[in-house]
Amino acid sequence: RDQIMATWKSVLKSPPQPPIRCYGAKVLTSGEVGVVVGFEAVGNIALVATNIFARENGVWRMIHHQAAVTESATPPASQVPDGASVH
Repeated sequence: RDQIMATWKSVLKSPPQPPIRCYGAKVLTSGEVGVVVGFEAVGNIALVATNIFARENGVWRMIHHQAAVTESATPPASQVPDGASVH
């Protein structure tokens, strides 16, 4: 876990990146597991993304993230709500 956290800290400290905008998310929960599938726009690149969460002691924690380029076009501005940026 320490190595994983160190890697994420390094990524998050990197030079400023274009904001990641999320849209079209669909949520499925089953007991203590939640899955969110949707799209992310990073600059002019559209990604399809999957995030899996587990609830531990009442707190949802991300346990998996995957994103890959999709053939879909970047969403129009009207589909990207203000404040929906990941960073």
